[in-house]
Amino acid sequence: MAAMIRPGALARELWRLFDEARFAEVEPLLAPDFLCEWPQTGEVFRGPANFIAVQENYPGRWRCTVEHMIESGGEAVTRTRVSDGKTHTFALSFFQVREGQISRLTEFWADPYAAPPDRARWAERRRAE
Repeated sequence: MAAMIRPGALARELWRLFDEARFAEVEPLLAPDFLCEWPQTGEVFRGPANFIAVQENYPGRWRCTVEHMIESGGEAVTRTRVSDGKTHTFALSFFQVREGQISRLTEFWADPYAAPPDRARWAERRRAE
């Protein structure tokens, strides 16, 4: 990967390839010493091969839509809607880029849930998609 590729472009490309289930094609985007952490489960995936294998072996066909991205310096953050058509979740992904490749990724997976009724008088409901 060329060093001039911005972190946000790398993040969007990773999600585009995941959306198309082209997991192996993500490898050139990842640094050889790539590390991914999922703090909620305590899992750490070292190296591109392990990270890609997890994606390839996850059950179902998932679609990925980046809804928001922030980029600064060598980092990008995305909020991505991930769905198999029945289950919907969000990935909050923190990308660190070094020399044109993703060197570190920390992800939090957030499942939607019903809002408590006692807050209804102050809140608007987001349109269902």
